[in-house]
Amino acid sequence: FPSHDIQPQSKIAIVVIANLSATIPQDLHHSTNTLVFKVETIFQALTLTQQILTTEQASVVLLQAFQDAINQEAVGVLLSLEQTAIKQSYCIYAIINGLVNTEDISQLKAELLKIDDIKLQDIGYLELINKNNQQVNSIISAHSHCPALNCALGGNPWGESVLTSLVKTALSLHHSYIPTLSKSCIPKNLEIWENSCFYLPRMSKPWFLEPGQHKRIAAILELNQTYTYIVVSEANKTVTNSATVQDNSLRKSKYLFPIAASDRSKIGRASCRERV
Repeated sequence: FPSHDIQPQSKIAIVVIANLSATIPQDLHHSTNTLVFKVETIFQALTLTQQILTTEQASVVLLQAFQDAINQEAVGVLLSLEQTAIKQSYCIYAIINGLVNTEDISQLKAELLKIDDIKLQDIGYLELINKNNQQVNSIISAHSHCPALNCALGGNPWGESVLTSLVKTALSLHHSYIPTLSKSCIPKNLEIWENSCFYLPRMSKPWFLEPGQHKRIAAILELNQTYTYIVVSEANKTVTNSATVQDNSLRKSKYLFPIAASDRSKIGRASCRERV
């Protein structure tokens, strides 16, 4: 959610993702009420964030990442428990449903079922980070039972920052669109992806719900020594609608009219309303 939504009395914790050689800048310790933690991976950061929020050490957690040892700041993400965000009327961009960290990608299907009964075929967009051919084959194999062309493949043209990918994915869910795959992120060996459930979106497009689906679900997959799989879904539009409209700067434009609908038949009626 946006930083201007934070209430003045909110207790904030900061979780910094950085290498061991990086030093946390002193300005992060600007308040005696601010807890500051340092971790090395996104898995550690999200696990710690959940612990901080559920034990009420803080009501809001700021995740920050630094690109290298010279502390070049990359991106920051604000996280809170869903019920807290609703109570405080925060504009919720997306919901983190769960986190899977495994050395064996074949265990991914079973682990996802533990997260709100989410199935691999429910995921309509996958943001892939640090891909290599050997791991790509394992990913495709793990998704072999999913319908063809079921999931759009995304990548991060700004480097290997997981938080940047998290922001990109959250915005895609918030605005109900599939982002285009940057040319720099197109896989070199396209034949590996043939006959799989994945497709490469060459341009941005509306993200329509398929019959039987109730919400859009995406995932971010980081490939290192292990597979870190972050499941993210769109927020309940009925809860966040008023805040979403107020926060959507595109509505101020005379030329751009963002619209959304639950299915294809309703998109036309929504378009007509925006033109009036």
